[in-house]
Amino acid sequence: MQIQILWTAKEGRTALHLTTVAGHRGPVELLCKYNIDIKIEDKFGETALYKAIMNNYHSIASMLETKFNVDPSSIIMKKNRHGQTLLYTMVIAKNHKMSQLLYNWGANPTICDGNSKTPSSIAVIRKYKHMSNEDFGK
Repeated sequence: MQIQILWTAKEGRTALHLTTVAGHRGPVELLCKYNIDIKIEDKFGETALYKAIMNNYHSIASMLETKFNVDPSSIIMKKNRHGQTLLYTMVIAKNHKMSQLLYNWGANPTICDGNSKTPSSIAVIRKYKHMSNEDFGK
């Protein structure tokens, strides 16, 4: 069975975006079970998976990727207006769990931002354990 939800909120966010941002795993799972389009981007170019990562909802991000086959490659290389990848943003935020998830999905810790800094170099400079070039993936 497939449902079509055409309603969008301010800034082009769908029901999936809103339930993801609110951290409600059950409604996210229900919407995905009924084949809602999980690739829809809001006016900022952000998908529900991107929102889950930015809002630190590890279980929702993992569920979208594993259970509903959301391809994380679409967001891994995406940069924000400062030239920073999601991995870079998570390293800056000291979010090891999301950093590790992104790395496991194929995020590259050596991609430079607009100032020629990488997630790995930031981790080394700030002395974050388990976030240096040698430790990513362990």
